[in-house]
Amino acid sequence: MEDEESLATEMMSSNNITGEYCQRIVDNASFLNLMKRYESFFHDVIDGKCGSTAAYWAIYVYLINTWSDDSDSDDSDENDEV
Repeated sequence: MEDEESLATEMMSSNNITGEYCQRIVDNASFLNLMKRYESFFHDVIDGKCGSTAAYWAIYVYLINTWSDDSDSDDSDENDEV
């Protein structure tokens, strides 16, 4: 349960959703269930259970999103030095 809560909190903080509103969403059992089901579906897609084309594009989008998140954090570090 703690992993789902940290995943949900991380996702919402990356979208600038913070504070009490964020906590109400994280505490929502339906939301946590949805996140768990989405994670399971995503792993099925990555494993090729929905076909190789779906796996290719899911991996592509995941890598671009990861790269973009890393790039954004690098940009904020550069702004801190100025």
